[in-house]
Amino acid sequence: MTSQPGRAAASGRHGSQRRVMVTGAAGMLGSAVLAVLEKTGAQLVRTDIKPGWLKLDVRNRDDVNHVTGVFSPDLVIHLAAATGLEVCEADPQLSWSTNAAGAENVALACAAVGATLVYVSTARVFDGTADRPYTESDAPNPVNEFGRSKLCGEELVTAICKRSFVVRAGWTMGEGQHDHTFVGAVLEQLRDGADTIFAVGEQFGSPTYTADFARCLLRLVDTERYGLYHMVSGGGPSRAEMAAQILAELDLADRVRLVTVDTDHFADRYPVARPRSEVLAPAALDDLGLNDMRPWDDALSHYLQTEWSDPDQFLTPKATR
Repeated sequence: MTSQPGRAAASGRHGSQRRVMVTGAAGMLGSAVLAVLEKTGAQLVRTDIKPGWLKLDVRNRDDVNHVTGVFSPDLVIHLAAATGLEVCEADPQLSWSTNAAGAENVALACAAVGATLVYVSTARVFDGTADRPYTESDAPNPVNEFGRSKLCGEELVTAICKRSFVVRAGWTMGEGQHDHTFVGAVLEQLRDGADTIFAVGEQFGSPTYTADFARCLLRLVDTERYGLYHMVSGGGPSRAEMAAQILAELDLADRVRLVTVDTDHFADRYPVARPRSEVLAPAALDDLGLNDMRPWDDALSHYLQTEWSDPDQFLTPKATR
């Protein structure tokens, strides 16, 4: 599938007039997207499989059709996914029923009511062998069940729903204390008093700050220029480089030792194959003049200053020895 940034369709409602349904609203990206949407005054339906939200299991086609038919949204932002690589590899049925069949269910429902669909995908549709950032025109070749199921979801969405955006994100960071990604894991170790951080130096990716992603996503949707987009922070650091940046930002570089390791160091914990490089280039966004994603180090700095704003929590007695 290639980018189609020039194709547009009939205009729809915007701002407070727009009805927006979000799947997977309880997740990291969901919270960021909802925060931006709420500022527009849009009418929102927040769905998730987790308690406390309007329950919607995207694997159930009848339920998807019912909720979509009742609310009749102008825009659906489809974030619900099975994302754990080890979980998806151990349970391929879960991976495919959620990431592929679930996307198909949402796409069919959107096509039926004439809604625009945003499907958020992943850099892990690539095999990671390229020595340059991947653009939207590069052919995917996923190396694990998660990547294969997400790629199938992309293809189904594009085939079924003409008014659709497929947007690939990279290594996400967001939600502060609830961040369960790499950045959150490093910060949790520091908060618990770790005096040594181990981080892989041979895997590279495009960090993606969820607050920037959500803002850029809504700008893109308003253009109605449907197609495939990469939406990531600029740059392609290794995990070790990100950890070093975190230590520098928190003024802990001289107190906490950073050890750069290879992927074998974490093989027992993370046995599933991962691409060596997940670095994306947002060529289609650049072509439209819509790429306002900050460089990864600027985004990380802002994230630490605003969503992890109490530096004293990292200065435990163990960490200062």
